[in-house]
Amino acid sequence: MADKSYSKPPTEGRIRTEDIDKYSRLRRWLRPLMGMWFVHPDVTLIAYGSPVVILGMLVTASKPSTERLHLRNLFANGRRYHFVGGTADGFRLETTSKVLWRRKERTRATAVLNAKFKQLDTDLTQINLTAHIRLANMYSGFLLPIFFTPLFLFSAWHHPLLRIGMTLAIYGLAWTAYRYNAAVDAHDMVYFIEQALADLLPKSVAELAEHVPHVVDQREAFSEAWEKFYESQTDDIT
Repeated sequence: MADKSYSKPPTEGRIRTEDIDKYSRLRRWLRPLMGMWFVHPDVTLIAYGSPVVILGMLVTASKPSTERLHLRNLFANGRRYHFVGGTADGFRLETTSKVLWRRKERTRATAVLNAKFKQLDTDLTQINLTAHIRLANMYSGFLLPIFFTPLFLFSAWHHPLLRIGMTLAIYGLAWTAYRYNAAVDAHDMVYFIEQALADLLPKSVAELAEHVPHVVDQREAFSEAWEKFYESQTDDIT
């Protein structure tokens, strides 16, 4: 009798087409949630120096000083930058500002910026930046809606559906305000890193192409192709 143990091809280690379709559908469903979680587009920077040198320069720049007056705009409205850990692999950054009506208090951090180092060369480092909402302080943005919830739900005026709608509306507005503040904080942190490392960043694509293999400066080729395309279009018109 013939051996039937190999009548079907092995399936271990293979990904079926229907599994790929499931994963793609799951990513589409989760995309709105991920959009609510992340508050700034991912940023990739290339800087001269090792991760240790870059991190030390950032920590130094995070402290206001008369020796760095060109960075004074980074500290407007009492804004400060706080590093949470820092190694050769990366760091986490948070930012707070002064509370206008209370001098000794500061706002709570609403966003977290994660930075990952990838050393491309002995003198070149890639920095990957991602920013997301800081959930630990989210309760501060919902104190006012929590206070008004009993007033809306258990009051005797208006229709029950209207009261429920008003309650959901104030929570939605609170979430929108918190996410907006987190987006502003994330933008300021990315801007801080770009300004603090301005002297270490390549000044042009040509300079970057000299050190990074997968970066190619094809501006001249593009200009030539554009001139040919423009001439072909003008010849057709005439």
